[in-house]
Amino acid sequence: MINDYFNARELILGCGNILFGDDGFGCVVASSLLESEALPDSSYAMDVGTAGAYMLNMLQAAEVHPPSLIIVDSGDFDGPIGTVNKFSMPDINALEHPVSLHSFSLCNEAAYYDGTVSLLICQTENISTDSLAVGLSPKIEKAVPTACNMVLDIIGGIL
Repeated sequence: MINDYFNARELILGCGNILFGDDGFGCVVASSLLESEALPDSSYAMDVGTAGAYMLNMLQAAEVHPPSLIIVDSGDFDGPIGTVNKFSMPDINALEHPVSLHSFSLCNEAAYYDGTVSLLICQTENISTDSLAVGLSPKIEKAVPTACNMVLDIIGGIL
């Protein structure tokens, strides 16, 4: 039930669109975390697809919301393809160009979140919205376990 997510200590939001190849990275990470059953009971992972900014807005407006938010997405931070970097909100605000492919609305909403926000971004090569491409490219697929471990490390540091 969605109310369980509002009461979580840590909420992981997997963002992206699985119909556009590597853009689905965050969704795949959220699903992998759920399937692995490695998350502590205090944590929840959600595949929010392209509704990341909407979900942040909804969480912010709620009477109760998770004190810690981990957003997983694909994007461009000028790193090697398949590299996953962790950014805090001050890190993101200091960058010269947007990091998330859903950058403006997602990062804008995250900046106003009343709690700790960590953003895990996987550097992608290119994402074409001109045609459907279900599934991650090999380099991005290899980054999924890395991102899952990074999420668990962040949660471990919070507990």
